[in-house]
Amino acid sequence: MKLEHNELNAFIAVARTLSFSKAAQELGMVSPNLSKLVARLEEKLKRKLFLRTTRSVKLSSDGELFLPSALRVFDSLQEAADIFQLRENKTLEGVIRVTAPQTLAIRVLSPNLAEFHK
Repeated sequence: MKLEHNELNAFIAVARTLSFSKAAQELGMVSPNLSKLVARLEEKLKRKLFLRTTRSVKLSSDGELFLPSALRVFDSLQEAADIFQLRENKTLEGVIRVTAPQTLAIRVLSPNLAEFHK
């Protein structure tokens, strides 16, 4: 069974909002397409993840059981994507300690620290 990223994303959005229309709006898609993604996921898992009525949506017991795992997987995928984003931006974080004579610190380092800090 191969679960798709967009199926997990759809499931998590509906679980968070408890609304197919709100979740679809958040994800920038129409409700029928979101509903198809969730239905496809339920079909793959052979489980109903939501209890639906004409007026409400709530997680089924299987949905409640599946949600923590889905969140972990989704978060792991996001972390992996973030690693490449950081690499692409060449953004580094941390503390840099510089030891320098006072004259060098005043004349060279101080004027350039503000630009470095950006």
